Amino acid sequence: MFSSADKENIKPMKHQSAWLKRAMTYFLPIILVLLAATWTRADPVASGIFELINQRLAYMQYVALSKASTHTPIANYDRELKVLKKAKTEAKQLGLNAESLSFFVQAQMDVAKAIQYRYLADWQVDKPSHLTAMDLDLKIRPELLKIDKEIVTKLKSYLDSGQTIDGHLQHEFFKAINIEHITDKDKAILFNSLEKVRLR
Repeated sequence: MFSSADKENIKPMKHQSAWLKRAMTYFLPIILVLLAATWTRADPVASGIFELINQRLAYMQYVALSKASTHTPIANYDRELKVLKKAKTEAKQLGLNAESLSFFVQAQMDVAKAIQYRYLADWQVDKPSHLTAMDLDLKIRPELLKIDKEIVTKLKSYLDSGQTIDGHLQHEFFKAINIEHITDKDKAILFNSLEKVRLR
């Protein structure tokens, strides 16, 4: 049995407990939302790298159109070898592992070819009247080279800062790569190769 004094002490405790429950009910969702925002907050530097990759892929419709208009094959393995050799040289100059960068560059070229083939398949039925062919060597490739340099430079800076491209950025990457005619499999190939790029 509780004494009268004990009962009087229990009342404030019950009141405090009820207040605490109401406070938790109100504040807990807010705390969880804030924590979720922190956990999923976009990485602005990584986002910039992903956007550049997306910009590069966006040029593939113009590459495909240029090749179609000049009856040039999509695949050009001699050029790919030159691109890979150049990428390895630049990697060494910048302080990146050459093999890891060339793996990413090859993945970019493979996905780019796949996208071009899909555009050509579409155009067998519906010609791209809304697009104007651009000169591949004079107009498109200089732009691609500029983007390539930005990607590699920003990636090097990102890795230098102690950051890494890994699984926690995959959702952000998949969301950022949103051009036409790209598949989730293509995105996975690109992301997996990007993860492998490392410093020397």
